Amino acid sequence: MEQQDIVLAIYERLEQHVDMHGQPVKGDNHIWQMIRAITKSDFKTLIEISSNNQYFDQNMEDWCVEVLERDPFYILKTNKKEKSIDSRMIWRLIMLMRESIEEKAVTTKN
Repeated sequence: MEQQDIVLAIYERLEQHVDMHGQPVKGDNHIWQMIRAITKSDFKTLIEISSNNQYFDQNMEDWCVEVLERDPFYILKTNKKEKSIDSRMIWRLIMLMRESIEEKAVTTKN
């Protein structure tokens, strides 16, 4: 996938969940495959979109900085406990991204 296409693909997949289930589904393996494929540039795009959300707090910012400093870059750690933290944080970041896109769409329509 090209840069930013993966961010759009994740958003579109979440919207499919909403259409089918009424809410995003965290257990979707396809989304987690896309998350594992996120590049550093994609991650920066996610941060840029999500950081406008009022719930993008210092804890999220600190985690994003820590992920960006990983060399080589990756989203999910392999240690079970640390992977759990990364999973929770990336899911929260994606939800913030979704909300930010929806808020911008509503603002644009008005």
